[in-house]
Amino acid sequence: MEKRPDLAALEVNPPEGYLFDKIFPAFRVGTPAGKFYYHDIQSDVTAQTDRTAGNAPTTVIIGEANVDYDAGEAIYRARAPYEKLKVLRGRENAEKICAKITKRSVMKSKEADCVAEVFGATENSPIVGTDGSFLTDIETAKNAVKRAEGLGLYLVGGSDAINFILNIAEVTNAMLRATGGILPAQVYAPSTLASILMIDGVWVGDRAMWGQSGANDYRRTAALIVAPRPEEEAVFTEAQLGRSLVYYDNEDELEIESSDNDESRGVDVDAISQYDIQVLNPEAIQVLQNLDGEVGYWPTTTTTTTT
Repeated sequence: MEKRPDLAALEVNPPEGYLFDKIFPAFRVGTPAGKFYYHDIQSDVTAQTDRTAGNAPTTVIIGEANVDYDAGEAIYRARAPYEKLKVLRGRENAEKICAKITKRSVMKSKEADCVAEVFGATENSPIVGTDGSFLTDIETAKNAVKRAEGLGLYLVGGSDAINFILNIAEVTNAMLRATGGILPAQVYAPSTLASILMIDGVWVGDRAMWGQSGANDYRRTAALIVAPRPEEEAVFTEAQLGRSLVYYDNEDELEIESSDNDESRGVDVDAISQYDIQVLNPEAIQVLQNLDGEVGYWPTTTTTTTT
């Protein structure tokens, strides 16, 4: 098998792309399994104010936070037989098609694991929108995650959930006030939403994975998170949400390899990644459920009968 970084660099799933590498940045580990050490959220303790002169101050010993990890393999192979090579006019075109298929498959596995970890977080009890105010719920969520550290506050969810939020009456009205009475074009709506919520950004995930994942329906679910800084050293000095612990032996987090297939006289292309997604500080995630229970969802129909 020949390693093909050129094929690994091909773009897949535009325009949404994937959120897992933003929410769980990669951290290279030297072994496929072991212990991973990180900085966790420390309890706030009132400082000593009655120290006697000459006595040493009360000392707190920094705790040791670690987690066991096991980086499992995600792999997918696509094959272009000889007949397909002729139709596609050469090996190069066939390799690109196979690479996109295999890369999408591995990336989909990672994204599905990311969705499960984010929406499965229970350290902060999920906020359930039931005849309440979404803007109030967001303020409650900010307070819940405020002790985590990283890039800033981000609202994450599938396109169904984010579009639903944009159509909650109080959100729509706030956007109208912010834009002088003109709703922004769809491409600008997430940045405008972030502005009125006073957070750092809105990340919209692919509805195929962030909307419904297996038996789970997340079309009315979102989460407020503190996104981690991607630099590896930051995990030791900041109480970060989590990391994708990736075991690999070169510079590529996801490897693509190609080889001749003697049986079909064609070409095989493999995409491989060995990883374990770990939530390190679950306090950095606040899940927002039952968005359709919020007061004043905009697209409602009112029937008036005159007698």
